[in-house]
Amino acid sequence: MTTNVKMIIHKLFNLKFVLSLLLILTFITGCKKDLSNGNGSIAIKEAVNSIPSYPFENWETIDYMPGTSIPMPWNNGPATGFQADIRYDFKRSEGWNVLYNAFNPNPSLLMPNPYFILYNRYRGLLRIYTYVNTNGFLNSDYLTSKLSLSPNIVNSSMLNYIGHDIIDLSTNQPAANKVEAAKMSPGTWYASQFEMAYDPKVASSTYTNLGLQWAIGWNSISQMTIFGTDSGTVKGTITTPATPGWNLASIGKNLFQGALEFGGLSEFTNVFGKGDELDPMGKAISSGISSALSGSVKNIFSGIFGGSASTQQVALTISTNIKLNGTSTSSGSLNGSGWQIGMPGTSNSQSAPGIVPAYDYPLGIFSLSNKPTVYIHRNGPTQVETDYGLYYEYQDSYTKNPADIITFNPSIINNSLDGATISNLKNEIVLNNPRQLGGNGNGQFANYFDGRLESYNGANIYTSNTDIYIDCLTVRPWLLQQAVYVRISFNVVPNNGGPTCMIVKTFLPNIVIR
Repeated sequence: MTTNVKMIIHKLFNLKFVLSLLLILTFITGCKKDLSNGNGSIAIKEAVNSIPSYPFENWETIDYMPGTSIPMPWNNGPATGFQADIRYDFKRSEGWNVLYNAFNPNPSLLMPNPYFILYNRYRGLLRIYTYVNTNGFLNSDYLTSKLSLSPNIVNSSMLNYIGHDIIDLSTNQPAANKVEAAKMSPGTWYASQFEMAYDPKVASSTYTNLGLQWAIGWNSISQMTIFGTDSGTVKGTITTPATPGWNLASIGKNLFQGALEFGGLSEFTNVFGKGDELDPMGKAISSGISSALSGSVKNIFSGIFGGSASTQQVALTISTNIKLNGTSTSSGSLNGSGWQIGMPGTSNSQSAPGIVPAYDYPLGIFSLSNKPTVYIHRNGPTQVETDYGLYYEYQDSYTKNPADIITFNPSIINNSLDGATISNLKNEIVLNNPRQLGGNGNGQFANYFDGRLESYNGANIYTSNTDIYIDCLTVRPWLLQQAVYVRISFNVVPNNGGPTCMIVKTFLPNIVIR
């Protein structure tokens, strides 16, 4: 072999080595660290380029999803697996914006089970629409879904309002689960709705330390117990905080310490009935809904009320114990562990992997800068002689810290045309079931309150926007063991003249006895 030929072969081998090295480096740099499990550990996965949401500006007026023959979910033609109350609630003038759209207008590139997401900036509601175009859902009685903060390095409070009528700000909730009656079948639209809390940390976060993940699937459950009564099927939406290891296929036989959510008046009627059929609890809630829709708060701990006069919208949360009996005959997920979604309003949201948000402002309406505090000012005990014998008298008054702990989302509460103002703000003390003061029931009774009497979850509650005074007699000295909450309510008034919304949330406070 000549020297020239050897040199050529040597150069070819060196070139092959360099090309191989370049391919290896390209593969390595084409992967990125992704904190997708939300607990701070690192998983390696292939990077996905940022993709703007596909054009979807005229969602209110078109009949079909862009580039497809799929009817819009609010048209009369398509099959739907969600409650009728929200079907026609999608108007831009009432606060709805397109947050994401994964419907590729090229039909050949349409993903399995494509989705789009609307967000209502005046109500703080995120609604995910999914069109099922795959098969294999035998015995699927229930739609199951899970919304997670992933990654969640900043320990965000954005999901704290979901599945709670009384919110404890001591611990942030990283995920929420939903179970609702809906048979999974191809050619059907499904919708899952979640209430978002405003978190001021979002604006200073990046997509590598705060994001969203959403999973949807199906299950079958043989028996259901709600409020201690065998219901047979799920009525309303069951919402619970996520637990470690919970996934869409692991419902089975569990006791959920969660809440019933109602996305509308008809869903409430399905559970409680109407008119003369209502029990005292149902009548109290029904009265509370009517009061809220007319602008006042009564018998409600957690609710969002909005929409126009023709499409009144109610999103209500009521705590209860729910027991799912039996075993699941089938279960599964439509999208594996879930779709990763870039968080709107983060500093680099438009560079996040996957489809980036079209509405790019922090979500939610308000938050509390810290846990509220209720002060109990106690006088007594003083011995008093009554017709029933010798008693001890306590005189307590309840006061709270001011409303300046409330922080409103500045991207919504502002003077712009798309912004809104706050009116009718109330920061109320709530005493739950005050005629059972003292705990053991040995002759204790309260003979005077100066709060407003309401009813919630079968118990009397007293509320006041200022202070509450209580005069209590008991057969022996005792320390007050009273359930006390702080209820915050206000109206969101759009600057564009759209319909006013009311938001009601109740919080567990710190108690200080003075």
